[in-house]
This record gives sequence, C-alpha cells and structure tokens, in this order.
Amino acid sequence: MTANQIIASLNKIRDQHSEIEKCVDLIYEVQRTGGPLAEVITILKYEKPLVHSLLKARLRHNPGINLILGISMDYDQAKLKLATYS
Repeated sequence: MTANQIIASLNKIRDQHSEIEKCVDLIYEVQRTGGPLAEVITILKYEKPLVHSLLKARLRHNPGINLILGISMDYDQAKLKLATYS
C-alpha cells in the first residue's frame, strides 16, 4: 500500500464500533505489505481511540499485532513518517 492509500483508508474509518472490521482489514493489509504498521497504529490511537481500544481486544490473540498495539510513538512523528513513506 502507498502512503496515500493508507491515509485515505484511515480517513474513511470513523471512530465507531461498526468500523472495527475495516480497521482490522487495514492493519492486516499494512502488515502483509510491510508498511508502516507502528505509525498507522499510533495514528489510530490518537485519532480514533475507540477503534484503537476495540482493536486491542479484537486482536489480542495475534502476538505480533498485539505487541505493536502496545508500542507508543510520538503522534507528530508517526504522521510525518507515514506522509513520507514510499
């Protein structure tokens, strides 16, 4: 996925319970393509806190994603890295 595709997908996700499967699909797609997963999760944490907390519960049995869900990085740095991702 390109940075623009990831940003567009993030912008389409609302901070609502009904959006959790869209978010899971995005997380798996970014992981599958070797994209900036920590940055995406950090952005979700700050911009969509309900979806982020639901993700933690939904993906608790996936050790790789669960580990990244616990990582915290600077929000502004995550936005910058995602914007410059190629």
